[in-house]
Amino acid sequence: MAACLKIVMTWKAKFSRCDFKQIPKSENRHTDSLATIASVVDFQFRPEIPVEHIPKPSIHKPDEKVLRLDSSWGWRDTIISFLKDGTLPEDKTETQKLQHLATRYILLGESYTRSHTPGCITTPYLRCLRPEEARSVMQEIHDGDYGNHAGGRFLAHKAINQGYYWPKMFDDANEYAKKCL
Repeated sequence: MAACLKIVMTWKAKFSRCDFKQIPKSENRHTDSLATIASVVDFQFRPEIPVEHIPKPSIHKPDEKVLRLDSSWGWRDTIISFLKDGTLPEDKTETQKLQHLATRYILLGESYTRSHTPGCITTPYLRCLRPEEARSVMQEIHDGDYGNHAGGRFLAHKAINQGYYWPKMFDDANEYAKKCL
């Protein structure tokens, strides 16, 4: 601050009149942010950011991969049967487990689940996937056109952000990421 004051006083002497006005920090956030950025930028690089407009993609892919959904029996079908028809297993313990588990799910055409944010009622519904569908989703997110070969935890969170859910998704995503070379 002392060095800055010295520079200001040197420049002040070159003007016939100079007024200073103190602005509270709460009203000066934009200027403060710009000053912070300026203090950390290394000016040996170009100070401007070039922007280039590309009117069409450089690679055209006419036959996009379509995610085919598997309709075979899977983990979610007992939940769907219970929600749709009230079908319960014969074993009392399994019945109690299913009734408790089914409270996390809602049926909208196919099986969906609420996001696992406790106490939050505004989170979006996630589409429940079978194991084969889950592998396809992980492959597309991890290895696809925009895939970044990220680790398992990020892969699972990305799947959730895309609107998907399956049991053990974090374990499956970690296993999938470990196999990536």
